[in-house]
Amino acid sequence: KAVKHSIGEKILLDENKFKCKYCPKAFTTEKYRDSHMKSHWGENAFQCKTCNKSFIAKSHLTEHMKFHNDSSKKFLCSECGQRFIRNDNLVVHMRRHRGEKPFKCKFCGKGFTRTTDLTVHERYHTGEKTHLCVICGRGFGRAYNLTVHMRTHTGE
Repeated sequence: KAVKHSIGEKILLDENKFKCKYCPKAFTTEKYRDSHMKSHWGENAFQCKTCNKSFIAKSHLTEHMKFHNDSSKKFLCSECGQRFIRNDNLVVHMRRHRGEKPFKCKFCGKGFTRTTDLTVHERYHTGEKTHLCVICGRGFGRAYNLTVHMRTHTGE
């Protein structure tokens, strides 16, 4: 039987712990279980319902949601008129207009407009698999690929 704790989270009183839907682990609180379950989806556990983009933290999703609200986009691209909520996003966008790719792969020399794209690309050269399936141990270079893979275990 579950009861509400003073801070509002459910805690189980018997051995029927809060069980993970994706692995055999069980937890004493719903909060701990829910936090653990996010690990099965790689680093991107929070998904935008408008465009399906995923984020590692709820605060990142909240910040992203502002992109869907035109009134908060204060930084204007002088080339195409697209608006951005943050100046650093405009800077990256302007690199695309100018064809600038300042971040170069140390293995093949390919250029990228963002460091995050370079990091993901270099994993192809190194074979690094930063996103591991906790059920079967298979590794993936991208969180999205792990998310798709998890569907083979959950039947979704």
